[in-house]
Amino acid sequence: SVSISWIAAERASLYIIERRTPQTNWIAVGQTAVGQTYYIDQTAEPATIYSYRVTARNANGDSAPSNYTIVNTWSTLADWRFQNYGTLNNQGVASSLADNGTGVPNLFKFAFNMSASDRFYEVHSQGGIKGMPNIQLQSESGLLQVAFIRRRAERNPGIVYSVEYSNNLTSWAVAGREILTAAIDEDFEYVVWEDDPVTEGARTSRFARVKVVE
Repeated sequence: SVSISWIAAERASLYIIERRTPQTNWIAVGQTAVGQTYYIDQTAEPATIYSYRVTARNANGDSAPSNYTIVNTWSTLADWRFQNYGTLNNQGVASSLADNGTGVPNLFKFAFNMSASDRFYEVHSQGGIKGMPNIQLQSESGLLQVAFIRRRAERNPGIVYSVEYSNNLTSWAVAGREILTAAIDEDFEYVVWEDDPVTEGARTSRFARVKVVE
């Protein structure tokens, strides 16, 4: 969210708050009564540049718009770092690869809906809301299924998930298909990914992992 404040205008009855991005024109995103000279835009997206301006209105019409101010919102990863470590710095305890004694790098904690203090554990079956990927061999099909928590793409998470499979733990490749997606909340979803079918006896070993890249 973005908070905007301004100096009261004489004889104003209300204020109109407008917003634009480098790709869009000005649009009204809210209004406040005359006694409220601040506004919180809760529809702002992460990692986005916005401009804001304010217009005063009364029975005679609208004032000229105010000068605009520019805001660059944090990425969701930066916000996670700040909420958990009080810093936006990608160094030390807040770096992507730091695990701070928990055994789980921060990038994975961010990706799989874990807090900075969470230690290694796997997400439960459907209904789980956080944890590292859970990999199971399906007895009926003989295929590996990977269940994991994913940040929803429309929330601009700034990371990419790839489900990869290997026969030898050396060569990995994206394979399989998504067979279940269930929303957890506006930010996260529960996903089940299944390996590709194979001819009986075509392979003796199979491994799976979820790769997360900033």
